Order: sequence, then structure tokens, then C-alpha cells
Amino acid sequence: MRGALLAPLLAGLLVACATSKTPQVPDAPVTNTYWKLGRIGAAVAHAPGGQQREAQITLHLDGQRLTGSGGCNALTGQYVVAGSTLTFTGVVATRKACLEGMEQEQALLSALSKTGGWRIKGDHLWLLDVGGDTLAEFDAVYF
Repeated sequence: MRGALLAPLLAGLLVACATSKTPQVPDAPVTNTYWKLGRIGAAVAHAPGGQQREAQITLHLDGQRLTGSGGCNALTGQYVVAGSTLTFTGVVATRKACLEGMEQEQALLSALSKTGGWRIKGDHLWLLDVGGDTLAEFDAVYF
């Protein structure tokens, strides 16, 4: 008798477990997050070497400031987020010459100048052009 009562209960638990969804990772906030460059255009971002720093950006909520690094030079500028649009203005870089990574840095500066939108899913940020094509991909880094 007890077995007859447990069988439907166990079957119900198995169905519930099989149909339960994996918990969703909440989207990282676009502002005040350290975004490490993962891909620029079709190329995977270069890992830093020697004196080179990691290519990354942070969009500071206070003053809508952009800070970061292209991998060689420090970056600074302004940004505006309005819904799904994102634009960068006045982005400048220091003028240090590096033996490696200058092409990637120039590609990042170009991507920032062409950015018209953005998308986040979990810990991944995509900068998009005005047509919705991906310019650069970033991963959130937590310290």
C-alpha cells in the first residue's frame, strides 16, 4: 500500500526536476562594471604581455565618464546611455607607443567611435553599431 502511494509522488518529483529551469544569471549593470575586452570585430582580444595592460573599459555612473585601457594607453571620455542606445564622445588616449597591441587598441578606439547601441546578457556586453552589428564583446570582471 505504501509503495502505491509513493510511486505517484516520486513520479511527480522526477517530472518537476526534469522540467525545472536552470537559474538565470542576472545581467551585469552596464555602468560601474569593469568590462574586459574579449573580442574586437572578428578577432579575439590579445592577452596582455610584457608591459601591456589588459584592454578594458568602465562606464562610471558619476559624470557619465568612460575610463579604461586599450592595452597600451589609458582611455578617457564621456558616454550617454538612453535605453538601448549608447554613444561615446570625446574619447582620447594617452600617446605612449607600445611594441605590441597597437592594432587592437586602434580597433577598440574605432569601435567606440562607431558605437550606437549595446546589449547585455549575464556577464557579457556587446557594443553595437547603429545597424545592430557587433563591434566589440566584453566580459564583466569582479574583484
